[in-house]
Amino acid sequence: MNTLQSFSQELVELSGRLIGEKVLITDTNGIIIGCSDPDRVGELHEASLDVVQTGRSNFHDRSAASSLKGTYAGVTLPLEYEDKVVGSVGITGDPERVAQYGQLIRAFIEMILRFRAGQKKLAVRDRESLNLIRELLYFNGAEDQAVRISNQAAALGYDLNAPLIALLVQTEEKHEDPDLLLNVTCQIFDPLRSIVSAFSSRQILVLTPLPPDSQGSTGAEQVRKQCLRLHEHLSGEHG
Repeated sequence: MNTLQSFSQELVELSGRLIGEKVLITDTNGIIIGCSDPDRVGELHEASLDVVQTGRSNFHDRSAASSLKGTYAGVTLPLEYEDKVVGSVGITGDPERVAQYGQLIRAFIEMILRFRAGQKKLAVRDRESLNLIRELLYFNGAEDQAVRISNQAAALGYDLNAPLIALLVQTEEKHEDPDLLLNVTCQIFDPLRSIVSAFSSRQILVLTPLPPDSQGSTGAEQVRKQCLRLHEHLSGEHG
């Protein structure tokens, strides 16, 4: 999995410092993609092959490890993401001693994997939302462009046929967290329903649908209340 491979070395270093043992991570082919000994990256860790295939942990002492290519005594555990085995994590040392860290490190790596993958998905969605807004801003009325924009919106789960209210959220305050304005805006306007896109750290464009089962004026009033909540949140963040 690309997400795992992109930060496996960082995870190995964090895990190693956490338990004071040597750690490695492999892909689904048993190839080491992160290791406390960087020279081993790219080598085959044969013990991982069975672990990835079966989804079960494997303990190997010196005798067992000697018959497996690129393997030292220790424990190897499967790594899962979205109910699929995406690689393995190995901890080097006496199996009885390092086994106590196995589930801890596995849970730690899988938690970070889910977090990083979620961040990546949000970044992609934000980029696609920004592209959609640009298409809307430069729409020239052509039928083929209208179809393309409609398909883009549908792929993101937005219905452009529903009544939308356009909002520009802007602050003159500069904050040490460049994502503050976007994060607070997303707390008020759910990005799964509203098109929320950052033009800059101080300017957010929101296209939000009128609340379901509401009349025009009633829906607009509900959106106005959301805007007031957003203002209160931002005022609180900026003191």
